[in-house]
Amino acid sequence: MDEKTGVLLAKIRQIIAAETIEDAFEADYPPVSMAEVQAAERELGFSLPELLKLLYTEVANGGFGPYDRIIALEEGWTANNNDGENLVELYRKFKEELPFERDWPDGLLPICEAGGNDTVFCLDTSRYNSPVVSIKLDFFDEEGERETLEVVLTEETSSFQNWLEDWAFMSDSNRK
Repeated sequence: MDEKTGVLLAKIRQIIAAETIEDAFEADYPPVSMAEVQAAERELGFSLPELLKLLYTEVANGGFGPYDRIIALEEGWTANNNDGENLVELYRKFKEELPFERDWPDGLLPICEAGGNDTVFCLDTSRYNSPVVSIKLDFFDEEGERETLEVVLTEETSSFQNWLEDWAFMSDSNRK
């Protein structure tokens, strides 16, 4: 692990510790083993980015990070504000269940949500540095009636590490 990554992991641990002190009900999601990471990779059919592996094995099994928090491998923080799918289940859901005109791209890994499922942040694991892509899913019209799915993709940053650094090193009052 390089020095820059070590500093980022230390900062994320510090944020988690501060949140746990402030909120006695904050759940604790201990790190997972490398065997659990490898099992998830087998189920997904591709390797996780090295930084994500470090986060899962050395920091926590989800429950931290931007927006509605990084989603866990298993037995940790889940999608839909901890009332939904784990990382593997959410990827499968996107691959199999969402009504896209095209197949969900292999290796586009949903890792975080914002706003209760209407925006999903994904890692493009097929590209160097795993850029973060946001996907806005709009299933409903202004009256709340179901309509056709609109999908808007936006590249948020050129790397997963930059995305996490932007979140981790912003002022506490601005961190989302």
